[in-house]
Amino acid sequence: MEGITPFPWCFRAKEENPLSRNGLFPCFYRHLSSQKQRFLLPHQMNTNNLINKAILCSLAMAGAALLPSCVSPATIRIMESKGFKAGKIKASANLAAALERLTMLASMVPSWRWRLDFNGCLNENDALKFWKSLPHHLKTRIDFIEDPCPFSIQSWERLVDAGMPLALDMGSDVEHQPAISSDLPIIRIVKPAREATPEYLYEPPVFTTVMDHPVGQLWAVYQAAEYYRNSLPTEIPLCGLCTHLLFEPDPFIDRMGGMDPQAAVPGGTGLGFDELLEHIPWKIL
Repeated sequence: MEGITPFPWCFRAKEENPLSRNGLFPCFYRHLSSQKQRFLLPHQMNTNNLINKAILCSLAMAGAALLPSCVSPATIRIMESKGFKAGKIKASANLAAALERLTMLASMVPSWRWRLDFNGCLNENDALKFWKSLPHHLKTRIDFIEDPCPFSIQSWERLVDAGMPLALDMGSDVEHQPAISSDLPIIRIVKPAREATPEYLYEPPVFTTVMDHPVGQLWAVYQAAEYYRNSLPTEIPLCGLCTHLLFEPDPFIDRMGGMDPQAAVPGGTGLGFDELLEHIPWKIL
């Protein structure tokens, strides 16, 4: 707790391919709204810029941060001061450890809401056991629990009946399409780099990236803005679209803004970065 520990820039891009910037840990969240504030910056007035066409976004609504295990208490407090309003943590099959970490982090920022992602590592009974172990004051601060166990309509019906708010990511491929068409109140995690946005969803989807290059990140931003173009701010969930904060700075990262729930929008045509993309040594694969 002495001094300030900077956020760990511990994820590196693959040297041989500037566009394959992949990571293994959480992402940051921001709130998109096409109704709260409509604006274009002067250098972004090119009508070919897709991000501008989407008419981003709400500066008044703060975001949420998904927190690596190495994040320090000081960093969490900095995030809170910057305007983040919620946190997401990766959880394992060690239920006691998951509860301990959630309790500790939640106590640091009493106003934050929380999301847990188990990546399907539990079975149905353990998922129920974990939910029942949460004290009431923590349950009321949970936005959703993502992929607590592998998806099946029967298993997830039991979780919903127990009061667990659910989000589905790992089961979002064609094999698990029943999750999309079922009447269960499941929040879908949509990754535009991986899939098209489903046409019918029970709950407003949470858009996020696959923790890829900023070009891919901005594609997710654009798709989220297009989806929520005509929505009110209160209808839009926090979306995981600031994953550039997980990587060491480079010329692309520098255009995306610092530790802030609001990602900066680069100028240029399409998704931006015109001159940077022009100078990349492209290779035919």
